[in-house]
Amino acid sequence: MTNMNGQVAVITGGSRGIGKACALALGDAGATVVILYREDTRAAMSTVRTIRRRGGKADAMAVDVSDSPLVGEAFAEIGRSHRRIDVLVHSAGIWEPEPFLTGDGANWTRTLKINLEATATVAREAARRMAVRGYGRLVFIGSTAGIRGEAGYSAYAASKGALFAFVRSLAVELAGLGITSNVVSPGWVLTDMTRAELTKTRLAEIESAIPTGRISTPEDIAAAVRFVASKEAGQINGSNIDVNGGVVFS
Repeated sequence: MTNMNGQVAVITGGSRGIGKACALALGDAGATVVILYREDTRAAMSTVRTIRRRGGKADAMAVDVSDSPLVGEAFAEIGRSHRRIDVLVHSAGIWEPEPFLTGDGANWTRTLKINLEATATVAREAARRMAVRGYGRLVFIGSTAGIRGEAGYSAYAASKGALFAFVRSLAVELAGLGITSNVVSPGWVLTDMTRAELTKTRLAEIESAIPTGRISTPEDIAAAVRFVASKEAGQINGSNIDVNGGVVFS
């Protein structure tokens, strides 16, 4: 297993779903995990307790990642408390429908603010602290929607498509500072966010189009994130790692 002893990993959206699975995976690998979450304190603290119960170290902080000043304060506090940030896993984001022709554009503005603008804010705060030590791993959760598009979710698809260009830019700009930047892109994943959409009939339809025959679990995504976040992955930079059973090729 990847050894992350002594490292500090910040996980946004770490109270549930993919973010929670990433927090657990990095905690199991030995990292001290700091979970940033928006409002579900019970879920965040449950994740913290699970990591501690497994022998790891973890804390949680309530932060709205779309509020730039609060993000800055949160990372300053992490810097004071832990003296370092080695890994950022940015999982926070929203996936909300809005028909393009009949929507009023509110979803578009909200989605880009949370999924794109907040991404830049969080990455900047983390990278500044990584640069001081000359080492860092920036890992962003993308989506196959950013490659294939997604009807009814054009704002979400646009935000994830832009993420790829953003990360490729960081990969070149930050590599000289010892910081790598990568995306891990799920397809369908069974989480609280997608559960309502995945009725039994819909699930069967989706899985029939996936070459491996099943949708991913949060743990599938976390396994890829753990590797990309490791020291061993130093030559993986500016890449998009698809974790979707091959659905982008079907």
